[in-house]
Amino acid sequence: MTLPQFLARIGAVTAPLVAIAVLLAVSACETAPVASGGPVQQKSAPVALQSASSALAPQAEPPVVGQHPEFRRNEVKLVGDAPYSTFSMEVDTAAYSVVRRYLRGSTMPPPDAVRIEEMLNYFDYSYPVPDQAEDGLHPTLSLFPSPWKKDWAMLRIGVKAWAPRPGERKPLNLVLLLDVSGSMSGPDRLELVQNSMPILFKGLGAEDRVALVTYSNDVEVRQEPTTDHAKLLREIASLQADGGTAGAAALQTAYGLAEEYLSEDRENRVLLLTDGDFNVGITDPRSFRNFVAEKRDTGIGLSVLGLGAGNFNDSLVQTLVQAGNGTAAYIDDGAEAQRLFRDGGAGLLYTVAADVKVQVEFNPDRIAAYRLVGYETRALNTQDFLDEKKDAGEVGAGHAVTALYEVLPVEAAGKYLPTPRYSGNAPPAAAAGSLQNEWALVKLAYKSKVNGDQVVTTAVATPDMLIPADGLSADDSLAAAVAAFGGKLRKEEELSDFSYEAIRRLVQTARRHDPDGSRAELLQLVKAAEALDG
Repeated sequence: MTLPQFLARIGAVTAPLVAIAVLLAVSACETAPVASGGPVQQKSAPVALQSASSALAPQAEPPVVGQHPEFRRNEVKLVGDAPYSTFSMEVDTAAYSVVRRYLRGSTMPPPDAVRIEEMLNYFDYSYPVPDQAEDGLHPTLSLFPSPWKKDWAMLRIGVKAWAPRPGERKPLNLVLLLDVSGSMSGPDRLELVQNSMPILFKGLGAEDRVALVTYSNDVEVRQEPTTDHAKLLREIASLQADGGTAGAAALQTAYGLAEEYLSEDRENRVLLLTDGDFNVGITDPRSFRNFVAEKRDTGIGLSVLGLGAGNFNDSLVQTLVQAGNGTAAYIDDGAEAQRLFRDGGAGLLYTVAADVKVQVEFNPDRIAAYRLVGYETRALNTQDFLDEKKDAGEVGAGHAVTALYEVLPVEAAGKYLPTPRYSGNAPPAAAAGSLQNEWALVKLAYKSKVNGDQVVTTAVATPDMLIPADGLSADDSLAAAVAAFGGKLRKEEELSDFSYEAIRRLVQTARRHDPDGSRAELLQLVKAAEALDG
């Protein structure tokens, strides 16, 4: 396909989507609503955790009303002014579960709660899975017309990390740091943790060493590091919620315990489970960030799981995780706990690649402008890409990570951008030969525990990688649907004329591949938002 043919296709993007919708209306039927999957309120036995494909029902408790980090939406950049786009690749998924909690509570989420990259990364994609640790990370790229911006295309970048089997993992040096303050009382907080812990421990190995620290008004080491997992489960089951939230002292204690048993032969990590803020002792977020960043350099990672509604401090969670080499997730029901804790929580607890950075260099002869979708709080400077001292995100075992760009081809730029009068500042012409077909160069830098520092480079070439508008894959449709849904929830102006019905059509296409029911659940969330948005 030639570039003019491609531009003709994107100019007619609406018609193919309607055709897809007609076909789907004939051949596909919609699933039953998705259930909240809340825990059974029993202390004596693990909760019966429901799948993600049961019915979407309002929660008895009000939806999440918490503190979310503020950010400014990424704007369109001209390739002539900024040919490089650099960001830290993250695997956090908390925003998707938070959005789900709001919608289940019959409330539209505030824009700051909607971090589109975390919604994209909640889902699994059909990226090639490395067979062994030595294979490292290799990006999967696709290029397809934007469903909502005429003349624009979308560039999808995805990676999938190696997923070691239990016998291939390093043993753990894990400190569970559990909030047992009064606000943790309830079936969706401490009881949910207690009912879910057997899933986590079932996937641990015999050599995995786990400690337990709890905090409310005071901090208590409930269990020194032990391989007696049954004893630890009994201790967790006996906990009760009461008092304030001395989180600062708790972090110091947990890291101190992890350092005491620190070993290069183990995966060293603190796993914090909390519903809210730290209100006893040090409460300044900058102090937490500096403390956690300092401890990161010792080789101890930090992952954070948020729970509950009302006082959930999303901003603090993001501060801690971005400083602490870890992952942030939010547990809104038992099914989510099951998803996170399966396989011994491998994605949460085992880092496959550290300081993962992406840099895209756009060819000014092919791309006039671009915009990175999401990753607003993960932006890096161009020079940070090869700076070994610059911290970036981590990718856990088996995680899929996705990023999307909106790109404007040069041939269509005249409709949107002024034509320069003077050529002195014009971008240089592309080199002859194969570079003429390259739209961009994608570079991935990371630190592998097996292979050391790595840089992987892949070209985005047309027409070989170009997917026509009427032939979107399930994964491209999913990524586009999630990005459009997130933009719609944020009230982004460019999505104002892109209907919820159009998003649902994209999700229906994405459901061609839906092994875990998560895409069917997304369809129900889109419907819930449409009903609320009226």
